[in-house]
Amino acid sequence: MFKKVTIQADQRGLLFHKGSYVKKLMPGTYHFLSWSQPSVAVLNTAKLMDENQTLFRLKELVRKRQRVNNVRDLRFHT
Repeated sequence: MFKKVTIQADQRGLLFHKGSYVKKLMPGTYHFLSWSQPSVAVLNTAKLMDENQTLFRLKELVRKRQRVNNVRDLRFHT
């Protein structure tokens, strides 16, 4: 009758009802009526942080490369 979902300290949950986003779930234990058709997507925040840091580093490398290209472009336009 009840659906039990546990979100760990390094996780966050996204609650959906009939496919539509309802709210973010913080760490803890949640109980939902199974007939209400809830679904929860559990995300590992540690993994997301690693991916975000990697994306940030890639963006920085691209910016640095663009600056170098811009300096070369300016040098040849005089």
